[in-house]
Amino acid sequence: MASAPVLPQVSVEEYERTPKLFEHHEYVDGVLIEKPVPTWKHSKLQLWFGILFFKHYPQLDVGPELHSKLREGNWRIPDLAVQKPGIAEQEKYAFTPLLLAIEIRSLEDKWSEIFEKLEDYHAWGVPYCWLFDPETERAWTYHKGEDFEEVTGEQSIQAGEIQLSLEEIFSRLHKN
Repeated sequence: MASAPVLPQVSVEEYERTPKLFEHHEYVDGVLIEKPVPTWKHSKLQLWFGILFFKHYPQLDVGPELHSKLREGNWRIPDLAVQKPGIAEQEKYAFTPLLLAIEIRSLEDKWSEIFEKLEDYHAWGVPYCWLFDPETERAWTYHKGEDFEEVTGEQSIQAGEIQLSLEEIFSRLHKN
């Protein structure tokens, strides 16, 4: 998703069988997209989400950096993948559309690339997407069929029955 250097085109078969490529890149229509290196704030927020989901929604499966095959020739890696119960145990990677895809903006990310990635999730069948910017402590929802919407102040961010307060989400960034 970041504005990474253009890498040589490889086949999807080469991408899937080469650990160095598969582990650190997304793959979209023959193009390798290098995942940006996260900052401390990004990493803390990503880990904190896992804890919050475990605390509030233990029935859901949540995984960081989960390879998700959206279609043939299109592998994306959401910062956090949230899935309904029972599906994760049946799949090595995400082949069934997620319940919620969460992206945490990296410093290198361009907004146009973020939108493209969220649109890819929707086209795959993901009904809910959240986007967080840990540097500005801002959050947005982008749900299928709805407009991109900023969630502010004391509001909670929602995805169907899932609801987390922004205060609780961003509180981890203020701990030493």
